[in-house]
Amino acid sequence: MTTHIKVAGVWELVTAPSIKVAGAFKDVTEVWIRVAGVWKQTFASSTPLSVNVSPSTINKFSIGCPHTSASISASASGGEPSYSYAWTWQSGGSGLSINSPTSSSTTITQSGAGFRSGVLLMTVTDQAPDNATDTCSVNMECGT
Repeated sequence: MTTHIKVAGVWELVTAPSIKVAGAFKDVTEVWIRVAGVWKQTFASSTPLSVNVSPSTINKFSIGCPHTSASISASASGGEPSYSYAWTWQSGGSGLSINSPTSSSTTITQSGAGFRSGVLLMTVTDQAPDNATDTCSVNMECGT
């Protein structure tokens, strides 16, 4: 939902309106107008889009394994729901698989022996569309 106001003959986007009440400015969280006898909301403020990845670090060591895995999840808030999710490697990640790259939760799997590491990037997109990101450091090792 976007709201514009005409200022000096130019339409401007309203992003954070305020109103002066008793000499002090107060933030406006909603604007409603009446059109043909029906009230319609034309502006609603929202908190900025954010995402939090948990855990922020994965350190996993397994002995005698054909593979090892660890779970991770993301929680989005603010912005304009609904959200889409994308897990990608910001750096590293060779030998590690992201099992559900477009889900809010996924599992990272290492196949084969050795040490693998990377920085996992979560990008969440809302309906505005705005993006927010968070990362997780991943260190995994399958030992024999």
